[in-house]
Amino acid sequence: MECDVRSGLQPTPPRGTCELDQPGVMMTASGPAAVSCRGDPTPAGIDRRIPVLPYGHVWQGFGFICTSRITGITCRRADHGFFVSRERWRVF
Repeated sequence: MECDVRSGLQPTPPRGTCELDQPGVMMTASGPAAVSCRGDPTPAGIDRRIPVLPYGHVWQGFGFICTSRITGITCRRADHGFFVSRERWRVF
């Protein structure tokens, strides 16, 4: 599960966390969420398999559940997850 914000993560991740131009956050089937470092993020407008999750909707699959709100999107798996918005982000 990966989530990118087109404008980039704000505030930017700590120096040295990611040397590429478009960091996002990701979470795998095991372990905690973390900053992802990709130089070529695929926006939802290009890859139709990536769902655009409207505000107030929930997506569930592959053991993950994501909830979209006006304030941002939260995705979790068991006891790990992340929150992303245009203004802030966190992993837990």
